[in-house]
Amino acid sequence: MSEIPQRLDELTPAWLSQALDGVLAGARVERVEVEPLGEGEGFVGMLARLRLELDRPAPGVPTRVIAKLPTEVAANRATGELLGAYEREIRFYRELAPRVAYRTPALYAALMDENPASRFGPAILRFVDRLPRWLVRAVLACFGWIARRSRRRYLLLIEDLAPARVGDQLEGRSPAQCEPVLRAIAEAQVPFWQSEWLAQQYWIAPMDAGLRIAHELYLSSRPLFEARYRARLSPRDREVLDWLAERAPALTQRLHAEAPVSLVHGDFRLDNLLFDDDRAPRVVDWQGVARGPAPYDVAYFLSGALMPEVPVESEVSLVAGYHRALLEGGVQGYALDACLRDYRRSLLGVLHRMVTIDRVELGDGRGVALFDTWVDRIFARIAGIDCDGLLQERLIAGP
Repeated sequence: MSEIPQRLDELTPAWLSQALDGVLAGARVERVEVEPLGEGEGFVGMLARLRLELDRPAPGVPTRVIAKLPTEVAANRATGELLGAYEREIRFYRELAPRVAYRTPALYAALMDENPASRFGPAILRFVDRLPRWLVRAVLACFGWIARRSRRRYLLLIEDLAPARVGDQLEGRSPAQCEPVLRAIAEAQVPFWQSEWLAQQYWIAPMDAGLRIAHELYLSSRPLFEARYRARLSPRDREVLDWLAERAPALTQRLHAEAPVSLVHGDFRLDNLLFDDDRAPRVVDWQGVARGPAPYDVAYFLSGALMPEVPVESEVSLVAGYHRALLEGGVQGYALDACLRDYRRSLLGVLHRMVTIDRVELGDGRGVALFDTWVDRIFARIAGIDCDGLLQERLIAGP
């Protein structure tokens, strides 16, 4: 389509009738009511529920649709563009959603300005990883300058899953409530375990590309992170941040070299899960989809969902349940102690990524509260980890 709206008021009945032509069974949209959604839930995207009034009755045709566009917050938009988040989610719904075991929304339209250069993204990141540190900073500044000036357009129209309930990361989940979520992660990862097909999809980014860029971002963001969360950080927490400043590159290299690779959602948290029954949740927000260490999604999810007071024994039991589901799905040669090692390394990797949150505008409400609680929870998960031992040992024996 020649026109791809980038503002909610551009989603007119005429445009929607054209975009949804294959869904409306000959009906036309006469009127649309737009309801913005998700303050503090999506940081680089903008969501809205569209209530459609059609020109005639059309049984089975959706009259509620979710629209997703890039955020209008300039700094966040540049971050999303820099990370390739918008194109990645478009391609996920076009090419990968039918292949995954996760329950995802039905796709009605996925539109974007094509960029042939995006297929060279992973190669560019690997090249940058070989540059001197001073030059990495210069290249990163150049990438940011380009991203802030991008005029590429993206738009998703997908199924409205209401009345399914969106998970609430502020509220968190009990260990018992986390169990079916971790099983869903395992069941979705098994078909892509060490997958050659996954490695051939250039747009499914390898998580080990751009490690030097990620660490430069960490080093530049850490002073702001510590200033922001000064009252929440213990001396031990600051020691972990010091350790990451020195050893995170070695840690991430070991993680990616030794952990099995599979499909990774990349932002697997409660606010991106919808619950409508006792089955596995429906999974949305695929802007961070990647191929990487399989337990990363487990670490990401539990670091934000589990309350600080949940004992480590319960945490280990949850990871063991995820591992058991992998074995039941057919995974071989992956011991529980290796899974626990990769999970704990991934926890430190999640914290390394979280420290750069200053590059995203959180707003004044829920977004700030979400990250405040997440900081408390992830440091509680990391509290008992021997960082040096975790880096040096090839295996950590499970309890």
